[in-house]
Amino acid sequence: MNLGVTLCLAAPGFVKSCKQIQQEATTLLYSLATFDVTNHSGLFLLDRVFNRNICSLITSIRMSGILACSVMYKSYHGLMSPTTPAGFLPSLERVHVSEVYQDWKTIKDSAVLRKWFGHESLEIIFEGNAG
Repeated sequence: MNLGVTLCLAAPGFVKSCKQIQQEATTLLYSLATFDVTNHSGLFLLDRVFNRNICSLITSIRMSGILACSVMYKSYHGLMSPTTPAGFLPSLERVHVSEVYQDWKTIKDSAVLRKWFGHESLEIIFEGNAG
């Protein structure tokens, strides 16, 4: 689910009014939002910007089609880096991949992306042509 908004890290005052409300609102926010990490380094910055507890709540991200293609290319040619997002997004359920190429249909490989994220049941959603 994409809320269609840019989220900031500051919580509204009422959310901070008590610890229980803050915990419940934070859990709901991070589990329902789709985090747009289409900036190539954005995916790896999640681990540095948010603490592990917050990262464990994230269930949906949008990643760059360019990064996805790079991951698939490296996998096909045995060049995969040991650095993957698998460890810091344990609750990830969905990955939206933005499309960037005309011949996108011929290079989509959900299995490679599932392996890279370390989740065999991960839902991979290849989005429509952006150009």
